[in-house]
Amino acid sequence: MRAKMVLLAALVGAIALTACGGGAPPETTVVMTDFAFEPKQITQPPGQRATIVLQNRGSTDHTFAIPDLRVASGNVAPGQTAKVEVAGPARVYKWLCTIPGHEEQGMVGELRVQRR
Repeated sequence: MRAKMVLLAALVGAIALTACGGGAPPETTVVMTDFAFEPKQITQPPGQRATIVLQNRGSTDHTFAIPDLRVASGNVAPGQTAKVEVAGPARVYKWLCTIPGHEEQGMVGELRVQRR
């Protein structure tokens, strides 16, 4: 009987965690082209971890970096996908492609961490 109660308590706890968002962080897709990000802006709540899925639809390597959060994808080849996780306190963070010349051609965007 005691084993059944422990198992029931564990099951209820697991269901509660799942219902409260104990699963994977939310994902947002950012498409990289020659020479832009789409979308150029993402908003998320403070303290929430999120995954950004990076799809390179351009014809050359691109990167995705948020220097103030120490986030960097490394090179993403044409046709490839990469993921980065982001989280931070409330403020606006600039992102950019770190390949020389790409930032100047418009490969910039921003992550807005704010209450919705």
